[in-house]
Amino acid sequence: MSDKKSKACEWSREGVIEGLHDGCYDYFEDGYVYVCPERTVCADLVRLERLVKEVVAHGQEVFKIKTKGWNSYLVYDALGWDVLRFIWREEWIRYHYPLHRFSPHVEAFFRCSIAFRQKYHDPGVSGYSSEDVYCVAESLNRMIEDLKKVVSSDNFKGEINQHTRSSNKNCRSIVKYINALFDSRSRLLVVRVDLGYEARTKRNGGDVSYAQAKEHREEFFKELKKLFPNGDLVGYCWKLEFGISKSYHYHVMVFLDGAKRREDVSLGRLIGEVWQEKVTLGKGVYFNCNSKKSAYRSCGIGMINHGEIGKRESLLKAATYLTKQDVYIKIALGGGGRCFGRGELPKVGSVRKGRPRKSAAKPKVTL
Repeated sequence: MSDKKSKACEWSREGVIEGLHDGCYDYFEDGYVYVCPERTVCADLVRLERLVKEVVAHGQEVFKIKTKGWNSYLVYDALGWDVLRFIWREEWIRYHYPLHRFSPHVEAFFRCSIAFRQKYHDPGVSGYSSEDVYCVAESLNRMIEDLKKVVSSDNFKGEINQHTRSSNKNCRSIVKYINALFDSRSRLLVVRVDLGYEARTKRNGGDVSYAQAKEHREEFFKELKKLFPNGDLVGYCWKLEFGISKSYHYHVMVFLDGAKRREDVSLGRLIGEVWQEKVTLGKGVYFNCNSKKSAYRSCGIGMINHGEIGKRESLLKAATYLTKQDVYIKIALGGGGRCFGRGELPKVGSVRKGRPRKSAAKPKVTL
């Protein structure tokens, strides 16, 4: 793999953590925040991706045997401890994300560890018995060698390239789209809302299907266009996610003409109520992100002028987080189902009203 592709993955490992965690909250309008168990799972996925790369680069045996008297012990360092821990985490991770595909490195680790899990049990804090440690060490080191062979194969490298291209394609798409929206307007009012379903809708077998979530999303954008007529609605983008705690839910960014609209917090509440009352008929919930702008480390929502490059970079960073999550975890929808979308690009040569712009500088964002 080339250095350029490796760096793209490394940026994703560091930069996507905030975006992954951002999807692991249930928000409530009374100010309380419930942190979903998926937050821990997301941290596991990031760590496991890194672990596989460390194991593959490790040149020595990870698991060894130490004998003291009549007893033999399995000896390993922090790297080996993590390997053992994650061997038994697959069921937990897939429980929380049952409809997803993980990164090629994570999936390779799970595949290579199947034989060990089928043969041995999780020893917990007690460790493996003296009678088993020699076979256990041999099996674990063999698993690691199998993992190294998989990761170094041409097929795996092709899988990595395809996986990275898929994520970066959506990133480039959203960056191009948002820059085009700013090229057509002097300023944009950016409103972000997270849309989901209330807890009682998700419990006791009453979970929402993908078909229902898709129908609600299509109806939502129809209502949005009615709510903001006469060109007030400049564009939008959305990302569908799923977790065992939150079922299907959407992260939505709405772009309004800043020359015509103000009061982003009030509009965020209005947009959320459309989802809650008109679209889902009381079964939906929403969080108005604009009401908590101070909670974001880099705020890319609210009123943003064309020339405010810093704010635009924060906006692009927040928007690309939604797609860069796919480097680690991506919902697998059959039958051509979509988990990401945006509005149409403004027409080329559309007339910009107002003063001529002093600078045509574009915000920078790392892909």
